Amino acid sequence: MNDNLFAALLETSTLSAAQIADLKTGRAAVEAFWLAVAADPFPGIPVLNRCILAALCVRDILHAIGRDALVFRTGLEVLRLTNSQDWSLMIGDPSSPKLAGQWNAHMTVRLGNILLDPTHGQTKRDWNDAPRAAAFSFASGEGRSVCIKPGFHVQANAFHRYTANDARFRVTYFKLPVSVDLRTRKWRDCGDAQPERRRALVKSAAEIFFDRQTEDSAALAA
Repeated sequence: MNDNLFAALLETSTLSAAQIADLKTGRAAVEAFWLAVAADPFPGIPVLNRCILAALCVRDILHAIGRDALVFRTGLEVLRLTNSQDWSLMIGDPSSPKLAGQWNAHMTVRLGNILLDPTHGQTKRDWNDAPRAAAFSFASGEGRSVCIKPGFHVQANAFHRYTANDARFRVTYFKLPVSVDLRTRKWRDCGDAQPERRRALVKSAAEIFFDRQTEDSAALAA
């Protein structure tokens, strides 16, 4: 398994036992999804760039194993701060033009108070080392307010700061501004949202999930 496949970008010391269990289950579901993709890839479809398809798959995998999970539409900003230059990228920017075939939002999965992003790797650039998938703590209550543009504050759904390679990073999943929310509400009409598009992949991934759980149980019993 690629070491950069999945990262838990959260403070595990603050999690309850239930949240730790959700994180473990969520990670297993995301890893099963990517193993299923590797075993039977979509011809000509870069799944990493299809957040709606991936999020719906992971949600359905979790449903198949008896867990209640929801897809969650959000904005996303990744920011790198150094002493000399800042880099950033944003999905859900209210100033972005409306372009044909482009969807200005990001789809994730919420499992309890854990936010799973099976396609976080969309944010990988030469100035960061973003994992293919990631998990974050979902903000409780009103969460925190963050500035995504000068004078433009939004509510953070998940927020994490960390340091790597002598640089400081901030990852923020934020509540979409009203204008962006209105423009991205019809995601259920797109081809990637149709059940037949993902049915076989979800079935394969659920089988992988259960097989890996059986293997883990057998290893513990040995």
